[in-house]
Amino acid sequence: MSTASLAPTVKIATRMGESWGPWHGCSGWPRSPGCANCYAVVRQMPRYKRYRGHETEVKVGIRQTFNKPLYWTQENPKMIFVTPWSDFFSDDAEADKWRPLAWKIMHQTWWHTYRIRTKYAEHIEDSLPDDWGTTGYENVWLGVSVENQDYTWRIDYLRNIPAKLKWVSAEPLLGPLDLTSYLKSVPLGWVITGGESGDSKHPPRLDEDLDKWFLDLAQQCRTVGVPFMVKQRGGTKKCTCHRDKNPTAPNSSPHEAAYGCRIIKGQTFDQFPT
Repeated sequence: MSTASLAPTVKIATRMGESWGPWHGCSGWPRSPGCANCYAVVRQMPRYKRYRGHETEVKVGIRQTFNKPLYWTQENPKMIFVTPWSDFFSDDAEADKWRPLAWKIMHQTWWHTYRIRTKYAEHIEDSLPDDWGTTGYENVWLGVSVENQDYTWRIDYLRNIPAKLKWVSAEPLLGPLDLTSYLKSVPLGWVITGGESGDSKHPPRLDEDLDKWFLDLAQQCRTVGVPFMVKQRGGTKKCTCHRDKNPTAPNSSPHEAAYGCRIIKGQTFDQFPT
């Protein structure tokens, strides 16, 4: 049984928290199939003149951005997603240079919870801070991205690394995924998944069996008591059924607007580690 307990259904818009990007850009892009329609490199960074043409260069943020968590006081603790426009464990020299200071900020701001996920699983162990110890930082969750069965090997790198919570980001989900051999043995404390989103310029890849894959993952997690979340079904448009005043809204759990909606066969999956 995972050490993380099941939480009641909540409005995820408030639970997913803030983002913190001490650096941006991904010099290793594309690293695997899940990178093809990358939210940062392909869709967002090209929209801004200062980033356009430099999407695959890792650059440290300005001082105010780098120190952002320090401005959120103990009276206002945050759930923080780290490096949304890069990869925290990138093997790029610039990331290696600034990572120790980023770790220092995370350790110093112990009242926040930091959520890290990576496609550079093999670089995690050599990139941990010297004071990580045998239990890791109490306020840091370590996760890996796994978009299909071919990349479950990334989870193996979590086995012998101590962490408060270990998790898998199966998004965008590009194929069926069997995590039964990892859920209890690693152990994993959370699985989050979702379909690929995009627009007319960057059309998402949505398989007709996507809902089946979501439901299968939900059952795997339910069997061993691991919290499970579907963030979005994917697509090019956000749903409107979350609106309280929408007369056509289905009778389902409240949820924020999401690409392709978050309702799978009449269900929403909103479990969160506690």
